[in-house]
Amino acid sequence: MVKMQIVLAPTAGGKTEAAAFPLLAGLIERELQSVGLLYIAPIKAL
Repeated sequence: MVKMQIVLAPTAGGKTEAAAFPLLAGLIERELQSVGLLYIAPIKAL
């Protein structure tokens, strides 16, 4: 099952955290067999 989300918020509105926390929670809940997550985020506001 594929789940997709779009997060819309102003600069410094917490978009990265809102996207990362559910992903990290999923990693904790299941046993990993290989790479479980690859998350690429900008390091500077555009």
